[in-house]
Amino acid sequence: MKIRQLKTKFGNQANNQYVTEENRVSTFTSYKSKIAVFDWNTGKLEVFKDWDYSKTTLFYFKQFINEETSFTYGNKAQFEKLMKEHKDITEVL
Repeated sequence: MKIRQLKTKFGNQANNQYVTEENRVSTFTSYKSKIAVFDWNTGKLEVFKDWDYSKTTLFYFKQFINEETSFTYGNKAQFEKLMKEHKDITEVL
C-alpha cells in the first residue's frame, strides 16, 4: 500500500489530505473521512457524502478527481451533473 499527501496550491504537502493506493484502487481521505474511492480495474468511482463538506475538502477532491481518476472535475455544478448521468459514479450517502 502506498500513502501520499496531496499538494497545496503552493506545491507543499497538504496536511490531512491523503491518497492511498492498493491494487489499482485509489482512496482519497480528508482528515479522517473517506471522501472518494476510484477503482482503475473497473473504472468505477464512489463518492461519499462529505465530498463537498468545506472549501478545503472540495479543493482537494477536485485535485483527486483530476489527477487520480479518469473523470474530470471542472466545477461543482458540472460534477454534480456528471454524478447523476454517469453509470460508473455512485454517490454513497
